[in-house]
Amino acid sequence: MKSQADDWPIHRLVRYQTLQIDYAEQTVNVETQDGTIPSTVGDYFQLLAKGGGLDTYLKGWTVSNNLTDFARLPLPAVFQNWFDDLPHGSRPDWNWIFVGPKGSKSALHIDVMCSSAWNLLVSGRKKWLFQSPALAADAGLLQDSLVESSGNEARIQYAHIQEPGDVVIVPGGWAHAVENLDLTVSLTGNWVNSSNAQLVEAELVLQGSGPWRQVMASLRARHQIGFKI
Repeated sequence: MKSQADDWPIHRLVRYQTLQIDYAEQTVNVETQDGTIPSTVGDYFQLLAKGGGLDTYLKGWTVSNNLTDFARLPLPAVFQNWFDDLPHGSRPDWNWIFVGPKGSKSALHIDVMCSSAWNLLVSGRKKWLFQSPALAADAGLLQDSLVESSGNEARIQYAHIQEPGDVVIVPGGWAHAVENLDLTVSLTGNWVNSSNAQLVEAELVLQGSGPWRQVMASLRARHQIGFKI
């Protein structure tokens, strides 16, 4: 979605350097080629401003646990996450801020529980590679039995350049890789709702995750969605 997030309040907060100024002392874990190292937000941004940290990527900065100002994201209804119905202590924290220098990247992967994701790019540019569930299965990233549950059995691959203000949506079961073409700041979140519940439950069956299957069954009943697994 091109330039769809310019008016999101959270976009404006991050765009005006709130992260670098108001959260300078926030402790975060930064990924490097040799593992994860602790840092503060202020130190990390200073490192990037000096041209350092080229082999680093700040990925695990969760919003609701660490940034109370951003705990309630004003998101479109299509991104409604059923897990937000759960008690706070049982709710997975699936909203993150990513910061990465030019050249940092994420390898081809499928998101947790085959959930879907949105990504709002605040600054810089990202290059995305997408592979449909069938191609993801060919690559060993997705179980063959999940392709039908995804609702898309075509073999499709394409690339996309994301510009500031753009929102990229990754459907559940789609493999994706990302490369930062510039120093980037982005916000991302995952969701489970009626658009992907069948795929998520099928994935949980394969994982043998009984407790989460019970949670999904309860949420599906609450939202009155029926199907067979």
